[in-house]
Amino acid sequence: MARTLRWSLAVVAPLAVFGICTALLMIPRLSWTPHAESDRWLMSLSVATFAGTVTAAPLAWWASREKSRDPEVQPGGITQRAKADRKSRITMAGHDVSVQSKGEEK
Repeated sequence: MARTLRWSLAVVAPLAVFGICTALLMIPRLSWTPHAESDRWLMSLSVATFAGTVTAAPLAWWASREKSRDPEVQPGGITQRAKADRKSRITMAGHDVSVQSKGEEK
């Protein structure tokens, strides 16, 4: 699934859950809800915030996962391509790394 579509879903779904929860708790007058209007709003927005957060957390984790397009990259690993000079010396990320050719002994 495309990155934009994943993030769109991760943002829209919790907002929809928030709105639906607020509406379900505010529109009907249920016997167990507070009688004062301000208390009803506070209760419904608190429950809706909790439900939206519970929905948002796993969706944000799911949307933030990036899949590598390079088939050589292993999960959890880092790869870097570099060229070595004739002395088998490579400079990467500001550090020198010595590389031995296949024919040389350690």
